[in-house]
Amino acid sequence: MFFLFLLRVLFQLTHAAAEVKDDQPPLILVSLDGMDRRVLRGQLSKTTNLNFIAQTGVRADYIKNVTTTSTWPNHQSILTDVEMLILFILRLSFVFTDAVAEVKDDQPPLIIVSLDGMDWRALKSQRSKTTNLNFIAQTGVNAEYIKNVMPTSTWPNHHTFLTGLYSESHGIVDNRFWDPVYEEEFIFAYDCSNFDPKFYNASEPIWLSLQKQGGRSASYFWPATTSYSVKPTYYEKETCFGIDCGAIDSKDLPKYRNRTLPPGSGAPYVHCVFDLRGPWSARVDKAVEWLSLDKPPHFIALYFEQPDMVGHSHGVSSEEYRQMVENVDVNAVGYLLKRLNESDFLQKVNLIVISDHGIDNTPASRRVYLDDYIDPSSYTVLHTGSVPAHIWPKLGMTDIIYQNLTRNSIPHVRGVYKKEEIPDEYHWKNNRRIPPIFIETEVGWVVTRSRNDTLKDQGSHGWPPDQSKSYSIFYARGPAFREGVVVNPFNTVDLYPLMIKLLGINPRPNNGSIENVKDVLREGQTTAGKVLHHLCLRLVLLTLLMAFAFINN
Repeated sequence: MFFLFLLRVLFQLTHAAAEVKDDQPPLILVSLDGMDRRVLRGQLSKTTNLNFIAQTGVRADYIKNVTTTSTWPNHQSILTDVEMLILFILRLSFVFTDAVAEVKDDQPPLIIVSLDGMDWRALKSQRSKTTNLNFIAQTGVNAEYIKNVMPTSTWPNHHTFLTGLYSESHGIVDNRFWDPVYEEEFIFAYDCSNFDPKFYNASEPIWLSLQKQGGRSASYFWPATTSYSVKPTYYEKETCFGIDCGAIDSKDLPKYRNRTLPPGSGAPYVHCVFDLRGPWSARVDKAVEWLSLDKPPHFIALYFEQPDMVGHSHGVSSEEYRQMVENVDVNAVGYLLKRLNESDFLQKVNLIVISDHGIDNTPASRRVYLDDYIDPSSYTVLHTGSVPAHIWPKLGMTDIIYQNLTRNSIPHVRGVYKKEEIPDEYHWKNNRRIPPIFIETEVGWVVTRSRNDTLKDQGSHGWPPDQSKSYSIFYARGPAFREGVVVNPFNTVDLYPLMIKLLGINPRPNNGSIENVKDVLREGQTTAGKVLHHLCLRLVLLTLLMAFAFINN
């Protein structure tokens, strides 16, 4: 009994040191007395709501009850001393991590810059002169490339940068997608759906975690940073046309879908968009202004839309793309370095420059016309003109559509997958927003509905990263980074734990690993938190061994 006594004492001590916060998610435990898992497994009853929880959350095949299968003993066993051990371990972990996480005003600010569509292959080939990116590489560190997530599109990858999660986990599974629970379509950038927090509720970006832990953040046009009910400490607001999505209560946002506004906007309608018409220098100047405040941000996210837009309109092999790469290097990256140096910040900030994806050529001759193979009335939602192609069949039509698409091989189609057949390595499968049928074309080929569709893009992206090789770039310099070093490729999800380390805050659950990016850091970057973390793990292991020894006796 001494072990249990000791366990209770330790639990109370850690419980006293821990702080229950009002903004943490409440926990609800529901018991359904006598609910037999065999009935559910045999599907003898229709359990729509339990199925919904399983589809949008997690379930176990079963959990083993105590020796007697009576009600009272099993309910009491939920909070036995053995379970108390788990609570103690969790409390101990929280106490240690909370104690070492402290955002300090004298720590180097972190600036992350995204150059949309900057192809690592274009830089490697040296077709373009990139003096300023080369300067960062020479005075800092760069990777040959970083492997982005599926699909290699703007919104999923920018959200992965800030969460460390694959798209199936953070829920932003493409630039556009259908949510079968909300029965609404998400459209990035210009639609009010992009301002609806419910589409982003599966994850928490790093800037929000930073603010919850006492830090300050800033964002200039970084995708989705204004889509949360809580905004960055400093941010540039979108330009709205007739409808200000940010001023509308989120529960009313669905009323404003698909409102057509005057033509000429580049979209069938526009609600609110980042005004990309201004000079890039304005974004840089604002970032330096933020750094000069009495309470400057600890984290700044800057977004530049090029060379992606030119890559789409002219293709990655075009002279226009080559020139735009140089333009971005001079007028975005170069101007940022110049302003940081003039303001005496260049040696004081940690700077990371990345891209979300590259570009592949998609000339007009490379089209797969879906109407040649399936009945257009058999599905309701189809996202085409980009990669991948999403098909949401009408009720009862999934097998028929799948059979029609797979009966004979379709030229330039690499694979047709039902959702459950999508390769696990894509990490684009276990989410309700993944379509029932997904068409993967050969790289450079795009699915469209019919021959009447006119897709003018000469370049695109979105294919699985290992198929297209349209990886992202990584350049970094600053007090935390090594100098003149080229490191091996790593994964996009690994950027999150790196930034967590640089900011000195506690992470959210993520798919990344600091071990994969440790070579970019100077020696001596191991913090006290890491030491305490290892001590905590050893203490937890010792406690587990004591518990099992006690139970077996």
